[in-house]
Amino acid sequence: MALILIALIIGLPWLGALTVLAAGNKNPKWQHGLAVGFSLASGLMALFLIPFTSSRVALDLWLGPSFGSLSFVPDGLAVSLTIIATVIGSLAVIFSVDYMRGEAQLGRYYFLVLFFIGAMAGLVLSGNLLFTFFFWEITALCSYGLISFYNDDPKAVAGGI
Repeated sequence: MALILIALIIGLPWLGALTVLAAGNKNPKWQHGLAVGFSLASGLMALFLIPFTSSRVALDLWLGPSFGSLSFVPDGLAVSLTIIATVIGSLAVIFSVDYMRGEAQLGRYYFLVLFFIGAMAGLVLSGNLLFTFFFWEITALCSYGLISFYNDDPKAVAGGI
């Protein structure tokens, strides 16, 4: 059950990111609603992970002696940080609905925020260095995209680098 919840916590924001991007910029209300819904669903799944908190590995995929194993470990700290990341991410999405109203590239913004939420959850739940590095790089790319979102302003682009 913990593995399913972990997959939903990481996968729902990523699915939402792709859905918001595919929805296009023609209907911003749909984009706002989809982004809020997917982010709240991820936060709710993180809360459901509390009873499954343990130091046991939820996923252990052996890739051989060169890479070791890929794993997710829902220990107490990881679950706490997952709840914090997804709930604060959901609040950021909810707050940004009014702030981003009327923006031309709303789909790109919500794509980056939702992908960041999923990557941050994956980062804190990862049980090895390879997964940690993978999710860390995704959060870095999303951060760059969000910092330089207003790419017509040279200061924003320079701040993203």
